[in-house]
Amino acid sequence: MNTNRETVDIFYQSIASANSDALAEILDPNLELVIPISDGVLSGHYKGKARFMTEILPTVFSCVNQDEITFCKNYKIIVEGDTTIVAMAQNFGLASSGARYDQVYIHILTFQEGKLVRLIEYFDSALANRALWGDIANLSPDSPFNLSSI
Repeated sequence: MNTNRETVDIFYQSIASANSDALAEILDPNLELVIPISDGVLSGHYKGKARFMTEILPTVFSCVNQDEITFCKNYKIIVEGDTTIVAMAQNFGLASSGARYDQVYIHILTFQEGKLVRLIEYFDSALANRALWGDIANLSPDSPFNLSSI
């Protein structure tokens, strides 16, 4: 079983290299993705590893030029607790729209038995709305963001 820090390393390395198999290995089947923003294609509370792998990731990756961007290539662990790690990640590159997508993320990652069970992701939603989403329809969250849901 991986330590939480090793799981964070695998998380970022698999996103940077677009290695969905390695990413899937570290996700709990009941993964929760929480994006606490009010406006954007991704906003709210999403439940399940399957939904993350088949809806969320393809939506995001379809909006960038894969040859011109590496997601979360640079990351740093800011705080490490027994079950939770807070990290910042950064990428530079181009969206499919041709716009720059130089984004900074704050991730709050929660673990159980070496698996990622909850990911809370903060990012510049105005930048994502402008550079990425275009005419893509919003994904329907399992529930809107509410602090009581986490």
